[in-house]
Amino acid sequence: MSRSTAKQTEDTMKYNHTIQKILTKYHADKFKDAANKAAFLSNYAKETDKVKKIEMLREANKQGWI
Repeated sequence: MSRSTAKQTEDTMKYNHTIQKILTKYHADKFKDAANKAAFLSNYAKETDKVKKIEMLREANKQGWI
């Protein structure tokens, strides 16, 4: 294997590791968002005060859930 090929392989491995870290963080953030959305929907369904429900909907809108 030539030096340039070895260097390219090393660079590719670094890129793959970096991409994997980014994807792992993305999936973790996505999971947390889904869990928060599920908790919100559960709490919203239990809420009886209409004013509180409106405030909850505003927050959900800010989070991009609705």
